[in-house]
Amino acid sequence: VRFAPFQYMTFMVDRSSIVTSGLLQPGAVVRGRPERVFGTFDHYIVYAELLLQLTLFTWGLTVAAHVSHKRVAVLLLLACVALAAALAFTKTRSALGALLLSALVIVWMAAGRRVRIASLALFGAILIAATLWVHHSRGLNWIDMRDPGTQYRVAVWKDGVRLARQHPW
Repeated sequence: VRFAPFQYMTFMVDRSSIVTSGLLQPGAVVRGRPERVFGTFDHYIVYAELLLQLTLFTWGLTVAAHVSHKRVAVLLLLACVALAAALAFTKTRSALGALLLSALVIVWMAAGRRVRIASLALFGAILIAATLWVHHSRGLNWIDMRDPGTQYRVAVWKDGVRLARQHPW
């Protein structure tokens, strides 16, 4: 809950029990989720969404400036690549998918037929590479029921279908 008051708990643990259990050895305690890049907001999803908006903004400016201002377009493209790399380091799949799809829409709005076909082929290649990257880095498939986030989404979808059947209008 966003504005709920914090609740603090105090646990007393005897140091000798920690030493005897081996928790002070290097590698005994590891993170439960993959390492991600955090921004100044102290939460990786908010940071990824900010990077997504900035990357799409610079991409749109790059596409708009490519004909008349080539030097500006090159600088914007470099900024876009840097922001996209920072977004990739957050490992937020939804933001990366939104970036890919939105960049495709921007290109389709501004380009001719040949560029559209080439961008669609590039989109497919990037989608395949992204699927392989997610599978390699997280040990999960694109849709994998072992992922707690996927389990939660499926549960919410099932609940939504149940509620729609109970209350159609």
